[in-house]
Amino acid sequence: MAGLGPPPKKKRTTSAGIAAAARELPGSRLRVWLLEQFAWGLLSPQQVQAISAAALHDARERTVTDLEPLAKLGSSGQHSNNVNRDLMRLVGQEPLMYNPSRTTLRKNASEVPVPVDGVPSDEHAYTISLPHELFSSLYHNYKAAWKQVIMPGQAFLDRFWKSARGLPQWEGHPLASEPSHQVRKIIPLSLHGDETPVLAKGKIWSSSALVMSWASLLGSGSTKQSQLYIWAAWHKSFSKETNDDLWSLLLWSFEALWSGVFPKKDWRGYDFDPHSPEGQRAGQYLADGYRAVLVASCGDLDYMAQFQGLPRWNSNSPCCLCQCQKKGDRSWHCFAEDAAWRTTLWTPAAWKAWPSRSMNRMFQKDLCSVLVVHFDLMHCRYLGYLQQLYGSVFWVLCEETMQGSPSDNLHELWGFLKTYQSTHKVHSPYSQRLNKVSMYKKKTDFPKLRGKAAEIKDMAAAVRAMWGHFGVPGQDFQEIGLLLDLTCKFEEILEEWPIADGYFCLPAEAADRLKTNFRDFACLYVMVGDRFRSEDRRAFNPTEKMHACEHIVMLSHLIHPGLTSCWRGEDRNEWSPAL
Repeated sequence: MAGLGPPPKKKRTTSAGIAAAARELPGSRLRVWLLEQFAWGLLSPQQVQAISAAALHDARERTVTDLEPLAKLGSSGQHSNNVNRDLMRLVGQEPLMYNPSRTTLRKNASEVPVPVDGVPSDEHAYTISLPHELFSSLYHNYKAAWKQVIMPGQAFLDRFWKSARGLPQWEGHPLASEPSHQVRKIIPLSLHGDETPVLAKGKIWSSSALVMSWASLLGSGSTKQSQLYIWAAWHKSFSKETNDDLWSLLLWSFEALWSGVFPKKDWRGYDFDPHSPEGQRAGQYLADGYRAVLVASCGDLDYMAQFQGLPRWNSNSPCCLCQCQKKGDRSWHCFAEDAAWRTTLWTPAAWKAWPSRSMNRMFQKDLCSVLVVHFDLMHCRYLGYLQQLYGSVFWVLCEETMQGSPSDNLHELWGFLKTYQSTHKVHSPYSQRLNKVSMYKKKTDFPKLRGKAAEIKDMAAAVRAMWGHFGVPGQDFQEIGLLLDLTCKFEEILEEWPIADGYFCLPAEAADRLKTNFRDFACLYVMVGDRFRSEDRRAFNPTEKMHACEHIVMLSHLIHPGLTSCWRGEDRNEWSPAL
């Protein structure tokens, strides 16, 4: 219409619009830069706030002179390609900065670096943060961090060893002969390894790296603080010799932690040059008498098979801790108290005498037998058989019980699930979109509900309520309802005795309840699965991860199942792609 003038301009809300608006703002150059970086998605709102708060504090306290070296990196930013080089030189001069080792691993039988695409031939060494070196650095240079993530106090250490000295892995181990007053200075450690996608994450063509980290079982704090990085490397460039050298190197570092002093020989067995930094500190205390021992080596079943040479989960003899079999008298499908496989648990001596054992170098000495391997709840329970249990529940409701189409039924269940978890303020509510039946239904395999471990963990009560609301009375209703009741009770027992309150194992009575609970659950699950199979209904398939969880529960009176879980290690892997 004439006379009304041009329409008002739309407000710019794109990244480019926000960045352009930021450049037009007067005042602080830092403020302008922060808003630009936020606009382009390079900084999170939390990072913008943290940087602003730090800058404001420095401005008020007039403590900004030490920023000048950082501001001058790369000739004050004129040569951006030199910034990383200058920064590395700068941090190397910091008096308390811990410098990780650069170590060459073999690809072939001869001593050659592992190749990495795009890296010059003379720079093929991996940077490895050796546990014993970082252990010492934290003790001497970062007392607050040492107290938080390594050794919070003598009472915690004494409480841990009060039960953990009974673990079967100490048979023949040097710890077994240690006097009590010496054990009071031995820190228990865990080692975590796993493959994590680094390139094209979430795609079928993604590339993964092996990521390894360690932690004190007494430590607390965030994952970035408490789960200590060792290395990340492209496993596709590995050969057998590379894997052997990696485990030899780690065993050498853990041997140094056990001795409590810096080693006199390198990981290949050669004496250090007495004039080198390593030679000059050889024989000195790592941490004024504090030592450490590896208690738990954790990871998923694929990692254990691929990198530790342990039995594959789908083999005829799938377990590294006992001699169970897929079929026959020692079948892992039997969870009864008198199951035959329970008499075949490995001892360190029996396992080392077994000709078919893993020849991984980590397990060839008394310091680390195969019993140092601990299965974990996250992979075996929450990313294991509970996904199959919940997937089967959805399958029965959507495909057999409810009146609508499977997709319509699933949408109704999704609404119920969201309402229940919102009403009960669940800590980790299920965040996946249940808008297609492939979220629980497989084309050629048994049902399995997709989801993250924390979400699966916190679904127990909601799925039980959902089954009670939509299920139809009958044999299925009774048996599946009992499975879900036992699932909820399992979580309640663990929540009753949290690690955060200082429980490094379950009290004897609670451990007995947990063992009975899981044994009842597993026996009933196998029975339901057999009945469904006889009725040609494809659901409730038992998996080897249920057997692995049995081993976790069997030790719960000696070590808390949460201590050997991979929550922190997997969380650390989320940060590894950036590293």
